[in-house]
Amino acid sequence: MPFRIPSFLLLLIIPTACNLFSPGIEQTWHVTKMELAENDHESETIYYDAFLSFYDDGSASFFNKYEHEDEEPTVAHQPLYRVGQWRRHGKELIFTLKNTENNTKFTITSIDSKWLVLEIIDGPKETLGTILKCQVSEEYRSKSFDLLAPRSNEWRTKPDHKETRAELNTRVLAHVDFLLSYFQMINDNDQDYFEPRVLQTPFQFFSNGIGLRDDFEKDEPWVSHFYDDDNAEQGGKMLINGLRSIEDYPGGGKNFTEGYQKALLLIKEYLEK
Repeated sequence: MPFRIPSFLLLLIIPTACNLFSPGIEQTWHVTKMELAENDHESETIYYDAFLSFYDDGSASFFNKYEHEDEEPTVAHQPLYRVGQWRRHGKELIFTLKNTENNTKFTITSIDSKWLVLEIIDGPKETLGTILKCQVSEEYRSKSFDLLAPRSNEWRTKPDHKETRAELNTRVLAHVDFLLSYFQMINDNDQDYFEPRVLQTPFQFFSNGIGLRDDFEKDEPWVSHFYDDDNAEQGGKMLINGLRSIEDYPGGGKNFTEGYQKALLLIKEYLEK
């Protein structure tokens, strides 16, 4: 059974790992393994599946793919995707998640063109000494799109005020654009599979079309993007109306993803009216 990582550990361990980038070496790192320090000086190794991306403007992102087989997925308890800021002082890395005051300090144990190893040196007592092993990853990017970049994920950021209809339309439209860019990335990379989970979308994808999950307006991942339930319901209705505007599903592509793109383009056109 997969090891369940406490939310505080997840939020504090991963963050600082992000800062590892010095100028000119910003990229995405796949956190593949963590070694949790124990009080008796023994450690426990956890094989992990999360991504840390660092950018030269000081922004960073944390994307958690970890999912439990017999429990609610982590996304039900905290955001699948989070943004923050990073900075580096020598071998020390500091990462701060947006909307928190939690800083965790790491030291860079080793780094080369493929691997990064970090150790927590300051933070909650129970996390001290934890080791993260990270591998360079190009899994979620193409020449034209970076799925993990903060600018690609503004629609995921919960606003600090109740949004107007125009603002909600912009948020929903940005989500549709995100999906379009994702499927274009799949085609550009000649990838023969796609991962609905990484999209955090209420859309369902079938061999002959797309649809919306029942009662998706009350679904935690979707609702978490909005100021409140009322805004989420309004945003949901925009998606529903956009989907209903499609009179005939556009097929004829060489693969399913081309059909999805054509359908999403029709929804985009409806939202832009």
